[in-house]
Amino acid sequence: MRKEILKTGFVFTMGLAISAYAADICSINDAHQGEAHRITGQQTGTISGTGYNFELWSADGDNSMTYYGDGTFKAEWSNTWDYVARVGIRSDVNNAYKTGNYTVDFKFIKSGNTPYGYIGVHGLAEEPQAEYFIVDDWFGEIDEAYIGPKLGEYELDDAKYSVHAFLRDNIESWTGISTYVQYFAVREAPRQCGTISASAHLRKLDELFTGQTETLPTSRNAQKSAVLKLGKVFEIAASVEVGDGATGSVEFTYLRVGTRACCGPDESSSSVAESSGSETPESSAVVPELSSAAPTSSDVLVESSSSVTQELKPAANSSESTTALPQMTRVGSSDRNLVVFDMQGRVLGQVTVPAGMTENGAIFAKFGKSGIYMVQSDGVFRVLSVTK
Repeated sequence: MRKEILKTGFVFTMGLAISAYAADICSINDAHQGEAHRITGQQTGTISGTGYNFELWSADGDNSMTYYGDGTFKAEWSNTWDYVARVGIRSDVNNAYKTGNYTVDFKFIKSGNTPYGYIGVHGLAEEPQAEYFIVDDWFGEIDEAYIGPKLGEYELDDAKYSVHAFLRDNIESWTGISTYVQYFAVREAPRQCGTISASAHLRKLDELFTGQTETLPTSRNAQKSAVLKLGKVFEIAASVEVGDGATGSVEFTYLRVGTRACCGPDESSSSVAESSGSETPESSAVVPELSSAAPTSSDVLVESSSSVTQELKPAANSSESTTALPQMTRVGSSDRNLVVFDMQGRVLGQVTVPAGMTENGAIFAKFGKSGIYMVQSDGVFRVLSVTK
């Protein structure tokens, strides 16, 4: 159940911002920040300063993956029979990705031809072992010979998704030789940018698969009974998988994987926009006049990713501590990126905060205006009072 949040005027603004954010991802033109690292073969690792993991797995052909300091990446392959490139997050906290509000914000460019290929969100689960795909775009045709029969459908992220299951039978996996189910949620119409409400999708799959037995096609060209239940998910990643003599590329020019302070455990980001009763405002490249008057500290309540309501307290040294938002003086040891919005939810742009500089200083240097801004970093929204 959503926590009761007082001062609905601010929540209304947050709803508009989140809705606008999902739409405005498609208008972000920034591409790749930080150092580029090109890898080949089969490699895994972490991207320093982001909390992201990467993985490249390929067989045959001329294949590579280039990942950047901000987590974006480019997947390239030629004459490959099996290729996977992924960037995302892993957690040792059992089922945190189902119960939380994790999202994947993305924008990519694709090229080439391949008999089959999936682009979207991919992850792993245990107890029982399983693999899931949320497919928002693809190469070739969606073929049930690869993903199994349609077993259900649901609506989320402004689209209908058909749900399929396929059995990997006695085959090499991340745990060794094993048998496990792959689950596929395939978007009705493909897209190349937007937000995938990953946690909400996982909960939809839980609703469909409660432990029933179903006969599925297998990787050994047979039919076999399997128990359908998505286990404890411990990974969410933006992913590209292609094969069968494929040649092409997918370049993620924008990518954020993380939590969002928008929703209760049974709501996706779209439900916030819906509850606001207002259309998404159009994106604007012009910095609008920002209000210099901040809401009082009691007005500002944001629901955290753990569904615990938190209050933004005024800074202790603020001369207007009863009326102003806190001055954010975070100073990082490495560069970090923010997406900045006005309080109507329009994207103003992306700001790189250099190591040793405060967020306040970087935002003011970029836009040259004092006022109240909303920022998103690591998938979480915050409100900042920026002064010169």
